[in-house]
Amino acid sequence: LNGEKMWITNGLSARWFLTLARLEGSPPREGLCALMVDGRQEGLERTKIRGKMGIRGSETAVISFHDVFVPAEHLLGNEGDGLRVFLTTLNRGRIGIACQATGIAEACLEAMVAYARERKQFDRPIGRFPAVADMIADSAVELEASKLLIWRAACRAQEGELQRASSSMAKAYATEAANRIAYRAVQVHGGTGYVRESRVEQLYRDARVTTIYEGTSEIQRAVIARELGDEE
Repeated sequence: LNGEKMWITNGLSARWFLTLARLEGSPPREGLCALMVDGRQEGLERTKIRGKMGIRGSETAVISFHDVFVPAEHLLGNEGDGLRVFLTTLNRGRIGIACQATGIAEACLEAMVAYARERKQFDRPIGRFPAVADMIADSAVELEASKLLIWRAACRAQEGELQRASSSMAKAYATEAANRIAYRAVQVHGGTGYVRESRVEQLYRDARVTTIYEGTSEIQRAVIARELGDEE
């Protein structure tokens, strides 16, 4: 196996790598294989990616393969099944990213509510001002909507009826909602939310990547539109 993969979560410590590779000489879109690659094999190199904007507690790496030996029994499915295997994995993984984003959003909302009760202007908590109250209310509604979309996708996955549109809807909505809620959390905190010592500053940075990995928001919309079109 030869090649390189970037942005691999837990790439520095993982024992096994699920890898999509193309058989040499195969035409585009053909010959894709899903391989389980042992991280201890000779020729596999790991390089840490530094300077990430957020999610700094999660190690991210570049994985390079230099004539790495992969036994035939480590092929998942048959030759050419790789794309199917990976799309199935992505469908479920997108639900996980939606959950991650919703956790960030919930932490932001909790911080907003606590600060709005504590911080006072003109002898009353800032949460009583309509501008702040609206941001908190909008965030609460979007958070609940995210959870419902996730529950629906997760239930369908558990029942073996997961559709790509369901996981993409949950992923697109929850991750974008998390970014909006994180933005509001910083707004409510004002200058206090802009400094590194602030919890919401970290949450704001952490939320950003959720609209990117496991497929960008634009990809999710393309999947949703294609799935709806195929049903007609």
